[in-house]
Amino acid sequence: MKATASPGHGHFKRMRRFGDSMSSSFVRGVLLYGGETMVSFGPNLFAVPISSLCA
Repeated sequence: MKATASPGHGHFKRMRRFGDSMSSSFVRGVLLYGGETMVSFGPNLFAVPISSLCA
């Protein structure tokens, strides 16, 4: 898990590498950020508003 104010594709570089190394065991990569909407950055990679943890 990572946290950022404005997510970009570069924030998922290590997560993608980790997912590739885990193959079928990797379920989902989640990056928490200070925005208001969930954003997809590829298959099973998402930027999710940190405020959604309290909802």
